[in-house]
Amino acid sequence: MNGATTAHNGTVLNYSTTGSARLTLNAVWLYNFFMTLKAQAEYPAFATLDIRVGRIVDVQDADTKKPTYRLTVDFGPEVGIKRSCGAYRNYSKEFLLGKQVIGIVNFAVKKMGPERSEALILGVPTPQGETIFLMPQADVDLGVEVF
Repeated sequence: MNGATTAHNGTVLNYSTTGSARLTLNAVWLYNFFMTLKAQAEYPAFATLDIRVGRIVDVQDADTKKPTYRLTVDFGPEVGIKRSCGAYRNYSKEFLLGKQVIGIVNFAVKKMGPERSEALILGVPTPQGETIFLMPQADVDLGVEVF
C-alpha cells in the first residue's frame, strides 16, 4: 500500500508498506520530526526568559576540550557584558566581531571545563551540525528585549 499524510507542520510524508505493514521512512527525518517536538508550554514559561539583543565585542578561543569560542557580548546598559562559550567555529572570529546576536541573559552560569558561560546565544543547526546564529535583520538598540 502506498500513500501520503500531512504532518502538523505541513510537511507531506510519503510512505509505502510491505506485507508486514512496515513503513519505509528516512530515520533521520523521523528523529527530527518526532523527537524535537516538546510539550505545549503556557506563555508564562516563555515570559520568564530574558531574551535580549547584544553585540559581539570580543572573540577568543575558549579553554575547553572541544573547539569552541568564548564570545564577549555587550547586551546594553541594563544587562551589561556577558560571556558565552559555544561551538560556533563555522564562523571566523573576524566575521563574528561586531555582529548582533540574540541571547538568553537570565540563565544560571554554566561551567564548561574552566570556562563560564553567562548567556546562551541562540542559533539553529545546519544539516552538517554547524550552528547558525539568530541575528536581527537590521541593527537595533543593544539590550532590546525579544518578544
